[in-house]
Amino acid sequence: MRDRIEANQFEADPIGRRLAHSYDRKRSGDMTVVLRPYWLMYLGATTHGSSYGFDTRVPLLFMGKGIAPGEYLEPASPADVAPTFAFLAGVTLPGAQGRVLTEALAHTVPSARNTR
Repeated sequence: MRDRIEANQFEADPIGRRLAHSYDRKRSGDMTVVLRPYWLMYLGATTHGSSYGFDTRVPLLFMGKGIAPGEYLEPASPADVAPTFAFLAGVTLPGAQGRVLTEALAHTVPSARNTR
């Protein structure tokens, strides 16, 4: 199974794809527990969600200068927060993995601060 996970051979299996995307040869365990949909493994603390699509969506809330009022339903990732804030601050963020959430930006965005 390790070979399938490392090769990401889960075209029709979203749970397998999520396992493959979070797998690290040096750090991942020998076993992964995948619960049935809507089941929780409660160990006296909160959970961090499951691998099912209904449990992997998190709302983002932006407010302030440069943000356009409204509700935006385009998919976004937590990785998109830093590039969006960097853009609003006028900062170049090299190597960012996310995208600037332009759909939530006002037509006029704040100018970059003078850093001299």
